[in-house]
Order: sequence, then structure tokens, then C-alpha cells
Amino acid sequence: MSADTRRIAAANWLWLVDVEPRDRVLLIAETETNWVTALGRHFSVVEQLTAGDLRVRLDDRRPPRVRDHTPLLPFDDASMDCVVLQGFVANWQRVARHWASGAARAEILRESRRVLRRGGLLVVSGANPRWYAAVSGGEPASTCSSLRAAASDRPMSMLRRFASRSNGGWAADLRLASAVGRAGFANVREYYAQPSDLAPRSIIPASRPAAVAYERQERTIRGRKPKLMATLGLYWAVYPALIIVAFA
Repeated sequence: MSADTRRIAAANWLWLVDVEPRDRVLLIAETETNWVTALGRHFSVVEQLTAGDLRVRLDDRRPPRVRDHTPLLPFDDASMDCVVLQGFVANWQRVARHWASGAARAEILRESRRVLRRGGLLVVSGANPRWYAAVSGGEPASTCSSLRAAASDRPMSMLRRFASRSNGGWAADLRLASAVGRAGFANVREYYAQPSDLAPRSIIPASRPAAVAYERQERTIRGRKPKLMATLGLYWAVYPALIIVAFA
């Protein structure tokens, strides 16, 4: 299977929750990706904005012009069936040079709610900030595999490092599900992806029983350490990617 085919297939994890109708989807991602092709298999029209596009539009709305009524997203109210913010977990500040991270996140989520029809689906995915904080002291490693290796090499050091960290810049992203709810979304669900949201092999609901069940079946591959962490209720620091889905 080619890399492109794997990326196209990976987007099928979106159907953790079905979407009806499947007329229009808005994809906002760091760069142009094969997600356009993948989503085109499910939606009649795929609209796209890059993170750069969004950054420019946010800059145009920076204070004091933030009171302007020009929409952040150039789409009509209730015009989308699904909005996908791919790679945005823990990266809100990268598209908000003149905004506080929390304010930019709230604005983007509110606008996502505005353009979604009633019953439409929001999907936010990206690197799990708790994983980064635990295994690398808050500094992202170059790949998920290197993060995974760091966790395997120093599991107890990883836990102590996480427990000792004060609320840094990544801490606000731990409350992402609450921010989604405040933006007007309902039925907010959290999942973890292993090994990443771009190429997940497994999707794990964000709960201790689900993580323990997953680690039990994976014990011969991943070893005892992730299972122990899941059993102790520390599953949120085991998986490198986070996915949140919610309904408008």
C-alpha cells in the first residue's frame, strides 16, 4: 500500500460518528493534504483553508478590529455538514500571532459552530499535549516514534516530569473539550489515536476502561508499561494523538 493510499484510508476514522447529509465539508489544515481526496469520497464538495489562510484572516481581525462583523470563515451560516480542524490540538498559537492562544481557539470554534448546520459535526485532531508534556518536558520531538521511544526508555521519569510541571502554555489545551462545549457544541466526545491522527492503527475512547482493554490486547506489542499507566488512570499520557468530535 502506497503512502498516499494509507493517508487516504486514514481519514476514514472520521466515521466514528456518521454524518448525514454529506454535501459539504470544510477542511482547515496546516498544509494541503491528501485529506481532500479522502473527504471527497464522502462529501460532494470539499472546501479548504490552510492554517496560513486562517492566520491572515485572524490578523485582519486583531484588536481593535476584532469588533468588526466580518466573519472569520468566508462561508455562510449553516452551510457545512462537517468542519475538520486537522492538526489543531496544541497548535492554536501557530495560527494566532496577535491573539492569545485561548482567544484564538474560542474564535475559531465559534466560527466553526456558525458555519455548521444543525446536527453538523466538528472534528478537531492533532498531537496530544499531555503526551508531549509527559515524554519530552513539553517540547515536541520530531516524530511520534521518537516520542514513543522516549516513553519506553524512561517511563517513571516521564511520570515525575508530568506531575511536577506547572501550568504552562500547553495546559490550556487540556481543557479543549470544555472549550468546544462553550462554543455551543453538544455531545462532545474524546478519543486517542495510536500512533497518530494522520495514520491511526487504533482509535481508543478517552476512558480508563477503554485504554485498559486496548493495552491488554496489545501487551505483546507494546509491553507492560503502557498497560500499567492505563491501569493507574494515566492513559491520557500514553497516546500521542487526540481527537475530539462534537455536534452543532
